[in-house]
Amino acid sequence: MSLKFFPFVFLALFSFSLITVAQNYNCTVEGRVISQSSGKPLEDVNVYISNTEWGSTTNKDGYFKIGPLPYGNHTVVASVVGYKSKAISVTIKDGKTGEVNFYLEESSYKLNTVLVTGKIPKDWKDNLKKFKKYFLGQGPYSDECKIINPEVINFTRDKSGDLMASASQPIMIVNDYLGYKIRCDLDNFEFDKESQIFQFVVNTYYKELKDTAGNLKNRWTKNREEAYYGSVTDFIKSLINNTYHDEGFRVYYGNNFKRSMYQSFFELDKPIIKKINDNYFELNFNGYLRIEYDSDIDHKTKVSLITLNYPDVLLDKFGYPVVELPYTVYGEWAHNGMANMLPKYYNPEEEK
Repeated sequence: MSLKFFPFVFLALFSFSLITVAQNYNCTVEGRVISQSSGKPLEDVNVYISNTEWGSTTNKDGYFKIGPLPYGNHTVVASVVGYKSKAISVTIKDGKTGEVNFYLEESSYKLNTVLVTGKIPKDWKDNLKKFKKYFLGQGPYSDECKIINPEVINFTRDKSGDLMASASQPIMIVNDYLGYKIRCDLDNFEFDKESQIFQFVVNTYYKELKDTAGNLKNRWTKNREEAYYGSVTDFIKSLINNTYHDEGFRVYYGNNFKRSMYQSFFELDKPIIKKINDNYFELNFNGYLRIEYDSDIDHKTKVSLITLNYPDVLLDKFGYPVVELPYTVYGEWAHNGMANMLPKYYNPEEEK
């Protein structure tokens, strides 16, 4: 998952044709995880499909197998304490098995001891507060989204005051609002003090929380629908299917950021998604799109902007971008972070 923000910015993953076409979960991915230094297989390594609930662990021979999966592009991640996490992209054809082998490099990271000693530096606490603000998000769900091992996060600042974060181990998040425990392998986090632009790149593995009270599943289902409808993912799907009017979105063009942010411009009147072939599509527009959405939750109009970071953005057959950081969003969507994020391929219709 790759995110890029401007004061209030969020990059989302796209979904294509999940509304109208049932997916065939008839693929698998398998392989081995080997220590790069010793050449020996690594046991009990977490291997997962990034941003999904699909994963496994390696056996004593370093072997893993994950499936069934939908065909298409997947990012496979291998992660275990003591080694640097590694992500490999693979494209699996319909009904086939993809092979991915990992050679993991030992990690030189040491545990952050700030919470172990009991003497927590004030600057670390201040940096953690800012990190959580942007990483978890500033929306209504963030209060129920907690980092349970903040001691693994390390912060550095350069001469300009820009904040960078890294983690010696996966960051573990419990999202009580949406009902997930999330393993986050943080690849990059940067906050530019002068421009207020921030971005982070993370691979995530979702597991549903257990409904120990016996009455939480319905709440989680409702909250997930609330987080999904009106989101960037929902919007992109409606664009691809040309149903954005029916889905409650109003879309306008704008070439000037300030004017586009604070007033409607030219109404969208032409397709901006083009089919390249059976496997790829292209998203292309200039300037900014201003998106207005009337929320059924608080009955307010939500306003967001989106602009591409490339002349065009290539999407796979399911609508997911092929490149990292494909675009930047502003406004309402930019308040969102990990607290609002749902697993890849989430479909609210399947939870009903």
